Formats: sequence, C-alpha cells, structure tokens
Amino acid sequence: KKKIVCLHVRDHYFYKDKNRRNFRNSNINNYIPSIKYLINKGFTVVRMGNSKSRKINFSNNNFFQYNFSKINSPLLDIFLIKNCALYIGTSSGPVDLSFMFKKPTLITNAVDIHWGFPRNKYDRMIMKKIYYKGKKLKIGEFIKLKYSFHDPVLIGNILKYKENSEKEILRSTIKFFQIV
Repeated sequence: KKKIVCLHVRDHYFYKDKNRRNFRNSNINNYIPSIKYLINKGFTVVRMGNSKSRKINFSNNNFFQYNFSKINSPLLDIFLIKNCALYIGTSSGPVDLSFMFKKPTLITNAVDIHWGFPRNKYDRMIMKKIYYKGKKLKIGEFIKLKYSFHDPVLIGNILKYKENSEKEILRSTIKFFQIV
C-alpha cells in the first residue's frame, strides 16, 4: 500500500558494452542521495533491472533491490511500473513502459535530446554533459549540431559524455518531486 518509485539505471554489465556504447550507461551509486530523499518523502524505492547490474552501496527498509530478487520477472516489471507513483531512470527499455502508462517520469543522464523527450506535463529530462573537440557544449550549441550528431551510435566517439553527478541528480529529483 506504500507509494513506490521505480528506479532503473542502465549500466554496462547487462549488455557488456562498456567499450562499445558506454555513453548510455550510468553509475547507480550516484543515485543514493535521491533515493534517500524519496524515502524521506514517504516512498519505497524499487530498483528495476536485472541481477547482472552493478551493486549499490546502500541499504534501507524502504529500498528494494528488486533487480536482485527471486521474484524479478518481465510481468512484474510491468505491474510495478503501472502501479508506481513516479519513475526515474536512464534512457533504456523500461522507460517506455513508464511513458505508456503515463507515469510522471524523470530521465537522467540522457544523451539524445530527440529520443527521450518528456511525454507529459510532469516529465523531465536532464542531459549528460556533452563535449565536442574538448569543449563543453551548452544545450543550444548541441541542438544546432548537424542531425547526425544526435545519434551517438552513428557518430562513434566524436562527442564525449560526462554523467550527471549525485548533486545534479538530487537537484533534479527534488525539482521533479515538487512539480509532481
């Protein structure tokens, strides 16, 4: 009967793509301050994903590492996301369920402004920091790049990405919670 937040943070362990598509991956431990914040707001945070994911350095009765549990299943993923109050995660498969069920969604560590754009009035997205030829790009500069630059798979290693810090994720989580 508790309000839950589904959290899914893609990392390189599932697809073993650390050296292939690492721009899509993020460090789950950068989400700990946000998890603590949400727990303090009365939520139970359910970590989605699979057992191959990186372990998190956090434990709390209101934090369930569902991804390492024996009940983890695709059908239960659907149930959890359909019944969550909020969804927070990176641009990866489960976010589509959140959009489908019209759940307030915060996408973190985004690299593609055209793919994971917010779908309803509560949705928000924060981008990774993007560098081109060693220079950090402002969002307006990034948008003005040729369209091909907006597909990291096509352009290879031309752009460099730096993931959101704990503070950036927490700030976005707080703002997201206040908006919702």
